[in-house]
Amino acid sequence: RYRGEMKIPMETCPVSIRTRCSTRSTGFTLIEVMIASVIMVVVLTAFYQLLTFFSRDYESQLAIAETHQQSHVALSLFRNEVQNTGLSTTTATFLGPQTNGRVPVACQRGQRNAEPIMEVSETVFHFMVDVDSSGTFNKNNDNNEDVRYEWVGKSGRALCDKQNNTRGPNTLYRDTGGGLQEVASGITNFKLRYFDEGDVLIPENALMDKRNQIQKIVLTIKSSSGQNLNRKDSEWNTEIYLKNIG
Repeated sequence: RYRGEMKIPMETCPVSIRTRCSTRSTGFTLIEVMIASVIMVVVLTAFYQLLTFFSRDYESQLAIAETHQQSHVALSLFRNEVQNTGLSTTTATFLGPQTNGRVPVACQRGQRNAEPIMEVSETVFHFMVDVDSSGTFNKNNDNNEDVRYEWVGKSGRALCDKQNNTRGPNTLYRDTGGGLQEVASGITNFKLRYFDEGDVLIPENALMDKRNQIQKIVLTIKSSSGQNLNRKDSEWNTEIYLKNIG
């Protein structure tokens, strides 16, 4: 028995069915083309949506990684600088010809006598350090010796900005005399807590009066990045001991 497909040559087609035989061998019908087109459109649409999803997910993960990296950098920079507060190899105070021993403080009018810790709050830490071991503080020549950190929250307003300038919200800034410079953004919460030699928390309303009794600082940073389902919140805590105070 022959089970294969039987082929009928055109010359063997009867005249009555020859037209149908030749029609089937010329190509697709209109209905077949329309069905194929619809299937192609559905497949391309699904592929585009999948590609868009992966692209957005990649951008979101990239933003999360960048925010985490910025937060780690901010934490390390703050800790490494602040732990040297008051460091001086030759003198206990910071005196220099450019300030005459007085330093401007953002939240007060005029200047104050130079001290290791100039200004403190839950979002601000202003300190001094003799990084070049010169024994003096010269604002023009000694870089990074008068350092002020400040976190600006959701409002975008610095704590004591007399000019009421708008800053980037949820951002940590650093100022060494030339104005606030951005350190890290995406920080939704930044809180400093201060402890004395007995590891007792110093109340916020007594910080300025007891600032030279601070022995330990506990910093809490919270960062947020991404949106909706891809939103990622993280929190870091670190303890900083001021070994040159007291």
